[in-house]
Amino acid sequence: MALKDLLTTNLPEYSENLVSGKSVFFRPLIVSEEKAILIAKQSGNKQTLLKTLINVMSGCFKTEKIEKQTIS
Repeated sequence: MALKDLLTTNLPEYSENLVSGKSVFFRPLIVSEEKAILIAKQSGNKQTLLKTLINVMSGCFKTEKIEKQTIS
């Protein structure tokens, strides 16, 4: 398991109910995601920044919580 995967599995997960009735689950950003956003912002290219934000946010937010199942 990669270090990034290990870090993201141990982060706290928060939930919020939207007005539409859906539950949204999210986690805090990790340093590599913050760095990617900073680099994209400094590039000055709006397309790059938008694509980076979409990639980072899609990793941080879930609309449905996936429960871990254990095999006995």
